[in-house]
Amino acid sequence: MSNGKCGVHHYANISEQKIKEILAALKKGGATVTGNNPWNVDTHKYSIKLQGSWNSSAEVLSIIVTDKAFYVPCSKIWDFIDPLINHISSAHDEELFA
Repeated sequence: MSNGKCGVHHYANISEQKIKEILAALKKGGATVTGNNPWNVDTHKYSIKLQGSWNSSAEVLSIIVTDKAFYVPCSKIWDFIDPLINHISSAHDEELFA
């Protein structure tokens, strides 16, 4: 995985169930998701495209920004993504998916 346009962010404690829920939420939100680890995500917002890869044995999700509109700062993208994924990461599967 390259560093993309905004570096790489890694998120620990991401189970297979959490991956499934993240992908479903992206699709429900209007994103197009292609591939199967790595996944390519077109958010259809501000030309932001992401790539996520998951290390199943370590339960670590890595995300990069592969494309974005020139006027969108990386910090704004991560300010949106980080809290969402960190919330999922810190929760137990039973809490999120009961």
